[in-house]
Amino acid sequence: MKIIFIRHGDPNYELDCLTEVGIEQAKALGEYMKDIPVDGVFSSPHGRAYLTAKACYPEDKIVVLDWLREFYGSPTLDDGTLQDITWDFMPAYMSKHPELYDDNKYLDTPEMLSSGVVPKYHNTIEQFDKLVASYGYERMGKCYKVNDSNTKTIVCFCHIGLMSVLMSRLMNASYILLAQHLCASPSSITVFATEEREQGIAHFRCLGYGTTPHLAKKGISNSFSARFCEIFLSDDRH
Repeated sequence: MKIIFIRHGDPNYELDCLTEVGIEQAKALGEYMKDIPVDGVFSSPHGRAYLTAKACYPEDKIVVLDWLREFYGSPTLDDGTLQDITWDFMPAYMSKHPELYDDNKYLDTPEMLSSGVVPKYHNTIEQFDKLVASYGYERMGKCYKVNDSNTKTIVCFCHIGLMSVLMSRLMNASYILLAQHLCASPSSITVFATEEREQGIAHFRCLGYGTTPHLAKKGISNSFSARFCEIFLSDDRH
């Protein structure tokens, strides 16, 4: 089984839609995805994700899942200030709080508990487990019981934070670790596939993260969205 995560095209967050660049990215993505057979298409309810999905598949093939929406939450930091989201901590802060990297501890930290995302996290992974189980792979500890060994492919159109949450489930890792250190450009493609090296037991391996072959083919540059300044003395987003 393969799970393809696609981040929405370049976003206009204020209007929850795509920019002109995002529309071009989505069109290029649609041309690329038409050659990939899929068995299920799922989308976040946010407009920017759904519009990206519509550029690739007819509406009657797209199933909107509310739990695929972006993963919001505002943690309280040591100094009492609120951070907008539960990742993109400053590097110095992460250095002082290695527990945020620990899959066994990070959900119990003051930052996560104050953000209000812990119940949402558990609901999201519960719904994700149900989706994966419906395709034959039942969560069992930190791996999967194979009830229906298959090579089906599903596609989920969603968001970089939500992707990190779902990937954290597949990889048994803190989603803070993934969101803090990986960047999937708008319209990029991330692929996970099962590996059934022991009969009846599987896990998922990432075959490619944040790839944009559809943009390269059309000569479209990757958007900067989700990145921060490469050097401090620049005009890029800090």
